[in-house]
Amino acid sequence: FEPVDPVKFGPFVFQGLFLKRQKEVSKVFSSHLSENVLHSSNIWNSMFTGTKSTAFYYLLMKHIVPFIRQCSRILNIPIDKTLATSLAKKVFLKISQHVNVTNDYINETLLLRQTMDTQMRLMSS
Repeated sequence: FEPVDPVKFGPFVFQGLFLKRQKEVSKVFSSHLSENVLHSSNIWNSMFTGTKSTAFYYLLMKHIVPFIRQCSRILNIPIDKTLATSLAKKVFLKISQHVNVTNDYINETLLLRQTMDTQMRLMSS
């Protein structure tokens, strides 16, 4: 990375490799991060199995249970809270098994690679 600013020494110019090759590095780094680290599948996996998965579970349950109960009222099918909770747990398990079909859409929509590449190219010394 050093020296940040080009230093001329006789016929040679020295500059840190990142800034000298910032465009190339930005492209490779953003591509690697978006495909291997911040990929949708990794994010979903973290949400369902990571250290905060319990919080994610309770967040979903907080919304799924009332949704099921409201649907049951609209359809005039009596469902108590215990049954709604049991159904919500099954929904949670099914979601975790099927979110992989959303990966391409999410990765394209978030534009992580393009955004990181653009922002890294704009980094100044």
